[in-house]
Amino acid sequence: MRVVWMAPLLAVSLGCSSWQPPSVEQFFAGELDRAEQVFRVRVEQNAGDWILMANELATCLDAQGRYDEAWHWYYDAGRAMAVWDTSFGESFAAIAGREDTKDYKGDPYEQALNSIYTGLVAFARGEPDNARASFKEAMLRDADSTEDRFKSDLALSFYLAAWASRAMGSDEDAASFLNEARKARASAAGAGARDSATPECFADFARANVLIVCSIGRGPEKVPGGRTGELAVFRSAPGRAVAARVTVDGVAAGATETLCDVPFQAATRGGRVMDGVRKGKAVFKEVSRAAGVVMMRQGLLGRRHSKKTRDALVVAGAGALLVSALVSAEADVRCWRTLPDTIQAFAARIPPGRRRVRVDFVDAGGRPLAGYAREVEIDISADGTLVLHLRSLANQIPIPASRRR
Repeated sequence: MRVVWMAPLLAVSLGCSSWQPPSVEQFFAGELDRAEQVFRVRVEQNAGDWILMANELATCLDAQGRYDEAWHWYYDAGRAMAVWDTSFGESFAAIAGREDTKDYKGDPYEQALNSIYTGLVAFARGEPDNARASFKEAMLRDADSTEDRFKSDLALSFYLAAWASRAMGSDEDAASFLNEARKARASAAGAGARDSATPECFADFARANVLIVCSIGRGPEKVPGGRTGELAVFRSAPGRAVAARVTVDGVAAGATETLCDVPFQAATRGGRVMDGVRKGKAVFKEVSRAAGVVMMRQGLLGRRHSKKTRDALVVAGAGALLVSALVSAEADVRCWRTLPDTIQAFAARIPPGRRRVRVDFVDAGGRPLAGYAREVEIDISADGTLVLHLRSLANQIPIPASRRR
């Protein structure tokens, strides 16, 4: 009777359940065929996390060298990230219940990295124009943050756009993007991002004809934090590999440098606005519960009020307690779990011809990790440039033959 109005809230509550993602351990163990099947099954289920699963599937295909398939999954996920329409049911559930009842569109750092990887795969497909368009999109997505201090500090997007511009024959654009990369890197380093504010690969840009980009380690994941689990806190378990060393035809050529500190990008962006909403929901939950207890106590035990007033207090108190029970302040801990800890780069001038490149991923002590090394033969033209992207995964399949840029 008087509690009929609570039915919609009860329906929302019954439909809420915590996010249960598939494991990514097979991916990081280099068991890419098995990981691919896990991600494909989850993509088909479309359980509100299609974008995340599509990106994780794309990452797996990318690591296998299946660039055409990877590009389509990255691209489709990226377009879906840009669609912000949410149904009334999803909006209401996210307000009254758990945030992970709505379709996940990705935090700004995830959106920017989707564009970065779409561009790297476009490079692998021999499409520097599409690669540059993706890197420019990453700049825009990186700037979509809630604090001005951290806008446009993803140096990697500008640096890769400079390489794409060179491949397209636009040296003036390349110089402009490189200048922006320097400013972005200095800004990020000044705010606490790892590695140098002035990487050597920036200084070597004009003379370099080969760029090797390495996705290294294991990126951050979200876990519940705060007194009631109302905050999404990033937790990192970077993995064994921390850097890479490059050898060309048996001769040491140099080491990679960090251009994207993924935990830094995540911590200075994702979830800033929603943290405030979750805090408000946590306070509301506590206050409504306390008010409900007081009203119920007065209605059941109080002697100063009339029976009609006591009945009203019982109903109101029950309503407050029910609302408190239904409102979930738990943080949305969904995230793109196959991202790396850092994205690093090495640039050099390598003599034209057929060359054998070896990349050894090393631990914090500088020791090469067994089973992680990658070798590839590349053809370098006299006047062209070449961009390679590798991942620090164990037991990987051989890299497909590189295409000239």
